[in-house]
Amino acid sequence: MSGDKKNEIKYLKKIISYGNKLKTDTLKYKRELNRLDKTAVVSESMRTTFKLKPKYTIKSVSHTNNTITIEFNKNIDKSYINFFEKKYKNYRRDYFDIKGSFKYAKETKIKLDGIDRTTIYQHKKNILRIYLQKKDNPKTVYIISKNKIILKHLYEKPKKEKKTAAQKVKLLKQSFKEKKLDKVLFKKKYSIKSVEQINNSIVIQFNKNIDKSYIKFTEQKYSRFYRDYFDIKGNYEGAREKKIVLNGIDKTVIYQYKKNILRIYLQNKKNPKTIYIIGKDRIIIKYLGPKAASAKAASKKPINYTYGKTVVIDAGHGGKDPGAVGSRKIYEKNIVLNISRYLKQHLVDRGFKVYLTRSGDKFVKLSHRTKYANRKKADMFISIHANAVAKKRAKYAHGIETYFLSPARSKRAKRVAALENKGDMSKMGWSSKNSLLTILNQSKITASNKMAIDIQKHMLYSLRNRYGKKAIFDGGVREGPFWVLVGAQMPSILVEVGYVSHPTESKRINTKTYQKLIAKGMADGVESYFLKNSY
Repeated sequence: MSGDKKNEIKYLKKIISYGNKLKTDTLKYKRELNRLDKTAVVSESMRTTFKLKPKYTIKSVSHTNNTITIEFNKNIDKSYINFFEKKYKNYRRDYFDIKGSFKYAKETKIKLDGIDRTTIYQHKKNILRIYLQKKDNPKTVYIISKNKIILKHLYEKPKKEKKTAAQKVKLLKQSFKEKKLDKVLFKKKYSIKSVEQINNSIVIQFNKNIDKSYIKFTEQKYSRFYRDYFDIKGNYEGAREKKIVLNGIDKTVIYQYKKNILRIYLQNKKNPKTIYIIGKDRIIIKYLGPKAASAKAASKKPINYTYGKTVVIDAGHGGKDPGAVGSRKIYEKNIVLNISRYLKQHLVDRGFKVYLTRSGDKFVKLSHRTKYANRKKADMFISIHANAVAKKRAKYAHGIETYFLSPARSKRAKRVAALENKGDMSKMGWSSKNSLLTILNQSKITASNKMAIDIQKHMLYSLRNRYGKKAIFDGGVREGPFWVLVGAQMPSILVEVGYVSHPTESKRINTKTYQKLIAKGMADGVESYFLKNSY
C-alpha cells in the first residue's frame, strides 16, 4: 500500500471519529474508507448515526417526602411541562402534561399526603400526564432542574398538641363512659322489640313511643295477585326467622328491607282488606277478610282493647229538627246519618258491637240518646254533627272540630253548644247549666279528652290524604257544654264534621267520598283510643 493511500486512510478515520463526536453525517467517508482499505473495521460507535434516538425519554418517576421526581435521559427546559387546573364533579384537579414517554407509566402508583387521588398515565405517544385530585383546591408547585422536573404538594400535617396530665385523666374517664354507653346502645340497637301474631293481627312492639310517621302503606297490583305493603321505621333482630300465617291471606312476608326499614307485605289473589292502628308504642296490622272474622269468633284469647267493646253512635238532630241548613237545602241531619252508617260498618268490620240512636229520619230527645247508651252499657258514645255560622261569617268559618263535655270556657264553645242544644233544655240559664255540668260526668272528662284527641287526629289524617292539608282546617279539640253528652256513663264526645254554611266545604261534606273518609278516620281514632287506654 503506497504512502499516499495510508495517509488518506488515516485522515478518513480521523474525519469519521470527529464526525461521530459532532453528530454529523459521515456515511460517505465510511464508504470511501471501506473501498480503500478492505481490512478496516468500522466500530459500533462509528456506525451509530445522529438520527437514532432512545425509545423512552423519561428515565424514572419516583416519589419521596410528598414530592414526585421525573428524571429524563437528557437535559430539559421549561417547554417540557404544561400545567393547568380543572374542576371535576365535586373535586379539583391539578394537571401536569410532561413531554416524553415513560416505559412504566401503568405500573407506577403514587400516594401523597393530603391528596385524595394521584394518577399517572401515558396521555399521548409523547405526553406523560400526572394529575392530583382533591376536594378543595390542591396547592402544588413544580421545579425544573437540569434533567429533572420536581412536583411538590404543599401540605402541612396537623401538629399534635401535647396533652396535660389533667387532659389525659379526662380522656380516660370519657373512654370509660363510652364503653358503658356502648353496652347500653348494644341493647337498644334494635328499635323494634317484638313482632307477634295475635288473632289474625300483626302487633309490632317498639322500644319507645311512636307516631304516624313510623309507618308507610302502599298497595300493588300484579298480574295474578295483590299485595299490601307496610314499611315500618325501625330494625328487628328476628326479621329473618319470623314466620307469620294469617287466615285468609295466601302469603305473609316480613324482612329487613333497609337498615332502618322493616317491611311486611300481605299477598292475596283478591285485594286484601287491611287496616293499621298506631298506639303509644305499637302498630297493629289487621286483616278484615271473611276468614279473619270466623277466626276472631273461634279464638279463645280475644284482644281486650277491641273485641267485645260496645260503641253507641248518635246521628245528631233528625225528624222535625233538621239541624243546620246550608245552601241548596243541605240538611245537617241527613249528612250526619250517612256518616253514622259508614262509621258503624267500619267498626263492625273491626269486631266492635255498634248501636245507632237513630237509624232513620226521626226525632230523638237529647236526654234519651245518652240513656240509650247507658242501657246498652256502651264503652264509648260518639255524637256526630255539622257546624254552621251566620251569612256574614260563612266564608271564613270552616274545618272539623271535636268537643268533650265540660262547662263552657270560650265564646266559640258557647255558640256551638247553643246551636246543638236548642232541641232541649232551652228554659235553663247558662249559670244553671254550668253548675249542672260541673257535677255530671266529671269522672269521664279526662277519658273523653283523650278520646277526642285520638279521633280528631285520625279524621285529619284520613281527609288530608285525599284533599290536602290546606283544604282541611284543624278546628282542634275543645271543651263544650253539650246536653247530648250529659248523663253518659262512658267517655263521650261530639264531632263537628265541617260547616254546611261554608260555600266550598258544604259541597264537599255532602259527597259520599268525604263522608266515607271521615268515617274511616273516626274508626281509626276509636281503635287507637282503645289500644292506648285498654281497661
